[in-house]
Amino acid sequence: MKSCLVIEDSLDTNALFCKVARRRLYLRVHGATTIEQARMMIQRKKYTVILSDLRMPHGFASDMLIEEKEAIGSTPIILISADDMASHRDRLIENGLNVVQCLEKPIETKRLMSLI
Repeated sequence: MKSCLVIEDSLDTNALFCKVARRRLYLRVHGATTIEQARMMIQRKKYTVILSDLRMPHGFASDMLIEEKEAIGSTPIILISADDMASHRDRLIENGLNVVQCLEKPIETKRLMSLI
């Protein structure tokens, strides 16, 4: 079964993204609300897609994604943020990660689901 990792520190937003992906797309979805949770999940499982916020309470998810690039491989990554994402996107791509889309918050659920 295809799977998705949602990295989002807002509990409500994380739960919403996970719920929508499970119900509408029939994906196995795991949610991480901290960088360390996300790191452990990436190290344990290969995901079909990663949906990641950038700004987390203890740093940027982009730094962790680069550190875990060997485990991530060519998994498509969709970035989500209210901040400017260009520099993060460019840095991830320069480090060999497969960033397929950048979405600015707030995000329409239909748009997000069409990308996943």
